[in-house]
Amino acid sequence: MRCRVEEAATASSYDVDWGDDSSSRGLTSSGGPWPDGDVRHVYTTQGTYTVRVLERWTGTWSLAGGGGGAVSGTLSSEGRIDAFPVVQVQAVRNR
Repeated sequence: MRCRVEEAATASSYDVDWGDDSSSRGLTSSGGPWPDGDVRHVYTTQGTYTVRVLERWTGTWSLAGGGGGAVSGTLSSEGRIDAFPVVQVQAVRNR
């Protein structure tokens, strides 16, 4: 007997560890291309940083012919950029 199962997953939130002792938690936007993306971070010191992103997912499943529901448990994936270079830092003067 063959059974067809369909599943769908949607990103629900992101946590970003910027590698410089700061983080952004619970982001609901995936950012966007530079320079118009809405997830941003300002580094204050030149160097190389390890940036980590944890993405949380929500999911559903269904069976051909009926049945289905939400995926239980925690769905997540992680991405990492090792040695992300920050090579220019500009001084900004408050007026």
